[in-house]
Parts: sequence; structure tokens; C-alpha cells
Amino acid sequence: MRLVILLLSLFLSVASYSQINKSTSQKKSVRDISTSTTNFKNTNIINNNQLQSDSSRLNKKNTVNDSVAHIDQYEILDRYNNRSTFDTILNIKKYYEMNYLRRDDFGLLPFSNDGLTYNVLNYSLIKNTTRPGLGFKARNFAYLDVDDINYYHVPTPTSEIFFRSAVKQGQNLDALLTTNTSQQLNFFIGYRGLRSLGSYINQLASNGNFRLGGSYNTKNNRYFLKAHLTVQDISNQENGGITDTDLFLSREAPFNNRERLNVYFRDAKSLFKGIRTYIDHQYNFINSKSNGIWLKHQFIYEYKTNSYTQTNANPVNSYNDGVAIDRFFGDSFSTAINDKLRNTTVYNKISLSYSNDKLGELAFNADHFNYNYYYNSQLNDENGALLVPNKLEDDIVTIGGSYLLNKEKFDAKFGLRQSVVGASMSEISGEILFTPFQNYLLHIKYQYLNKIPDLNYQMFQSGFVSYNWKNEFSNEKINQLDVNLNTPWLNITGNYQIIKDKIYFANTDLTTDAKGRNLKQIIAPKQFSEAIHYLSISAQKEFKFKKFALDNSVLFQQVVQNEEILNVPTIVTRNTFYFTDYLFKKALLVQTGITFKYFTEYYANGYNPVVGDFYVQNQQKIGNYPVFDFFINGKIKTARIYINVEHFNASLTGGNYFSAPNQPYREMRLRLGIVWDFFN
Repeated sequence: MRLVILLLSLFLSVASYSQINKSTSQKKSVRDISTSTTNFKNTNIINNNQLQSDSSRLNKKNTVNDSVAHIDQYEILDRYNNRSTFDTILNIKKYYEMNYLRRDDFGLLPFSNDGLTYNVLNYSLIKNTTRPGLGFKARNFAYLDVDDINYYHVPTPTSEIFFRSAVKQGQNLDALLTTNTSQQLNFFIGYRGLRSLGSYINQLASNGNFRLGGSYNTKNNRYFLKAHLTVQDISNQENGGITDTDLFLSREAPFNNRERLNVYFRDAKSLFKGIRTYIDHQYNFINSKSNGIWLKHQFIYEYKTNSYTQTNANPVNSYNDGVAIDRFFGDSFSTAINDKLRNTTVYNKISLSYSNDKLGELAFNADHFNYNYYYNSQLNDENGALLVPNKLEDDIVTIGGSYLLNKEKFDAKFGLRQSVVGASMSEISGEILFTPFQNYLLHIKYQYLNKIPDLNYQMFQSGFVSYNWKNEFSNEKINQLDVNLNTPWLNITGNYQIIKDKIYFANTDLTTDAKGRNLKQIIAPKQFSEAIHYLSISAQKEFKFKKFALDNSVLFQQVVQNEEILNVPTIVTRNTFYFTDYLFKKALLVQTGITFKYFTEYYANGYNPVVGDFYVQNQQKIGNYPVFDFFINGKIKTARIYINVEHFNASLTGGNYFSAPNQPYREMRLRLGIVWDFFN
């Protein structure tokens, strides 16, 4: 793998030297109009006619020193053609993105080591699709999905280096190189790697995400292509959490050294791998600036595997008072566990659309989705009758349509989809984006989903006897309304959902000892047939006074349900007070301040490594603890330097900080990081 990456990097470097260094013209590509993946991201919806009418930009003089050409010409595009640039500015938003995910993680609660999973505080962050997912959601945070891959258009060879220190004996590195060999053709290659030992026994994370791709369009803007290849592996040692939370809370020697705390498992490991090929291309039959007839095709092939291994299925273990931990996951078929699941998916979508500058764009589409979810074994009962088959597979064909309208201050999009072959699923969606004045934006989105259950809910096999099932669940039905209002004074986001037939994991064995500690953890999927009403309202506002600023984000959540299935904290807040100034004759820009994070106490979902997912529990609450981070950030030319002391109040405000039951939150730690862009 390393040799392949090196050769490809050398090839792109050689190709970049032959590039003609001239300013580029902006080309707006068509947005995918699939109703299952609509994503505005606070930008106007782009229709196909804009490809011709806005295919070029006037050349700009180089008015900034951070890049060779004007910084606006170094473009980043997602697969929906939302545009941003290689922004080298230093602001508080960039500080929030300085983490393993490289995005603002407000509403997510990280586990103690980099590369591990996150508990979801903000339920509205969970995105649903009608097609059945693989499951193993706890391992998907570090996995780059189709929507996480960007494309580029740059006037000079451009690279970016991201580095951040890890939790003991490791580092986090993300490197990107992209170049345009011509105005029409771009290539990129990138690799994200992590190794982090962690603070507790058996907690090593070693992850890798390789991506290679490019984009192309003809000079007459009638054909557009995006493509990428990803190879990813998420490898985590799994300790199941600490066994004795009272020793953790005491912080007394020798247990203030977290490696002295006992854990449930010392030999368990999970490995989540994936290979994906993605192609999205489209052709306009009409050479016209005001009209277009577009034929579009999207192809996705993906192969994923998930494995869980445990050398000793029933290790000799006990709590600190001598109470034995016996067969924590139940009985097993053998002394060692070696679970492995494979899943292959092939997705094809064809669309035919007509677009007009005044009338908008009307599209009809058909797509085919095939999945083959399988194990190399099946489970029979004592009489040889089949209990759990070795695979699930289906071919799902859906048809649908959409309408897209772009006006100067008003954009709208409506769509529907319905399966006609295979498992039943459907979707209805509508969006309105209204910008009445500059710096004012109103975005309203409605979505109804009739969703096929994830595959690991439907079928699962394991070396643990109780972790084998084959279920026939009803589809989940989700009605969802999102409202975003952005103004110069306040940004408000609202989300309201009605969820029926929700599927979730739960612990079916609640046996406890005299101290209330779980003696078993037998996880199985369940379905709640009644309706769950969920509401969230979040607000964001930054106050500035001269060189000082106070950035505030507050989230309020409320759930109405007859049983405690969907558990969330009522309040989540993040507040950052910071100071910004130039030093050394404006050669160095510095930001320094303190961030405060807090969420109210609630029954957080527990984490189970066998199913690689979270389960609902109503026995142990977490939360109601403050977290303070201190930071000093600096910018020199195109380099942004980050120095952060995480959770510096850990030993001052009590030790009752957890990310999930038996899973401690992060200790105080010094973090160093840098993001450096190169434009030649």
C-alpha cells in the first residue's frame, strides 16, 4: 500500500510540473438531484443551465500573499458541487475542526482515545436513508463515506498537511495532494493515518483512509465526470470499558495511573474495512446556454468487512471486591471468538432531465441497488433445522422524480422515490431556500422516509450463543422537519421528528450484583411500535468587542415517548471566550482562550464491541460535568498552529466524567497540531 501511494504521489508531482500556470475559470457542475441525498449546505441549488451561463469567471489579480493565484481560485467541491476554497484564515471555526474527524464535533461525545467511537448527544445529527445500511454504526465515524470525499479545481499544484498529536505513542496525519493538468482535468490523492495507544489497557487505535480520484469536464461544458477510489481500515483494540468505576472516581494511587485500572477484556479486537469505487458522470445533449437535456449515471461499488476477535471467550476476571465476571457476553460455541461479516453492494442510478433557465429542472430517474450480506457459516438447531442463514441478499429497483427551481432569492426542490422491485421503501422530500436580504437565509426541509432496517438488525452471527438472530422487522417510518434561520444577530436551527417502529439494541439480561453492577451484557435488537416525538432547537451567536470574542452554541432537546428508547441530554452547550491579535509586526496572528463544554445528565447509550454499536440502557446516567479546554492558536503565512490543553479541570472538578457507561471521558492532555497549505 505504501509503495502504491508513493508511486502515485510521484506521478502527480511530475504531472504538476507540466501544468501551465494561469488563472482558472469557475465551472459550476450539476448538483445530483437524488431525493435521498439532498444537501444544501447553505448554498444555492445549482441547476444544469448554470453550467453554460456561469461557466467562467473574470481573471483576478493576486491580492493575497497566501497563494500563488487568487485564493478564490483554489476550489473545493463536494459531490453536490457545493463550493468552498482552501481557506487559510485562522478563526474559531477552524479551531473547532481541529480533531480526528476534521469537522466541528459539537453534539458528539468522544471516547477517551482518538480513533474510537463517539456517543451522540445531538440526535438530529443522525442521517437516515431509505436503503438498508450495514449497521456497526459505532465504527462508521472514522469511515469516509461518499459524501466525505471532496473534489478540487486549482490553478497550481496544491497540497495540505494536517498533523495532531495522539493519546500516547502515536500521531494523527492527513496529507492531500491535488493538481490540475489542464483547466478541465484534476487529480487528487490523499491519506489519513492514525496510531494512538490510549490511556487504558487494550485500547490501541490504528486507522487508515486512502483516497484517490479526480474530476473532468469538456471545454464546451457538456460532459462532466467525478470519480474516486477509497481503501479504508478501522482497527481498534476493544477492552469493553473499565470494570471498577469506583476506583476511577477515587483518583487515588495507584489508580490515578489509568493503566492500572482493570478492564473487561485484554485480548479483544475489531477490524472494519472497506473498498469503494465511485463514478458520477453526465452529458448534455443540447449545446445551449438556456436549455439542457441531461443524461446522468452514477455507479457505486463497495465491499465492506467487519470482524471481531477475542482469544479467550471467557477470560478469568473479577471486580476489585472479588465478585467474578463470568461469561460477560454469555455462553460461546468455542473458547475463542472469530466473527467476520462481509457485505457487497452495487448501486446504479440513471436520470434523464430537462432544464430551462426560467422553468427550472424536471428529472426522472431509476436506480438499482444490490446487496449481498453474508457469513461463511449458518446456524442450525439440535434437529438440523435452520435458525440463522448464512446470507441476506436482495435487488431493489426504485423509480422517482424531482423538480428543481433556482431564482435570484428563492430556490426550491421537491422529489419522491418508490421501490417497485424488491423490499418496499419510499421517500418524499421538499426543500425551500429563501435569501430575502444579504446575510439572511431561511432553509426549510421536510422529509418522509419509509426505511428498510439495517442489515445487522435483520441478521447477525457470532461465536457467542446469544448473539445470533434472524428477524423480520417492519420498516421504520420517519417524518422529519428541519428549519434553519441565519441572521446577523443569531443563527437558529430546529429539528422535529416523528419516528414509528424504531429499531434499537438493548441489553436483554439485566442481572446485577449487590452493588448494581451488570453481570451480563447480552445485546439483541428490538422494535418499538409506538410513535416517538423528538424536538431539538439550537442557537449559535458570537459576540465581539474589540480584540475579544465570546462564541456560544446551545442545544435544547425534548423527547415524548411511552418508554425510554430515545435518550438524549436536555441541554448541550459550548462557550468559547478568546482573544485575537497580531504580533511581530503582523507576521503572527494569535488566538488564545478557554472553551467550556457541558451537557445535562441522562441515560447515555452503552457501547458493545461485539455488534459494533450502541445499545439503549436505563441503569446508569452520565453527564452534568464541566469540561474546560485552554488553547493558543497561531497563523504564519499558510500554516495554522494549534496548542490545546484538553480538560485541564479533570482533577479539579471531580472524576465523574464518562462518555458511556464504564467508558471514561478524556483526561487532561496537551495536544499539538498544525495545518499547512502549499500552493506551488
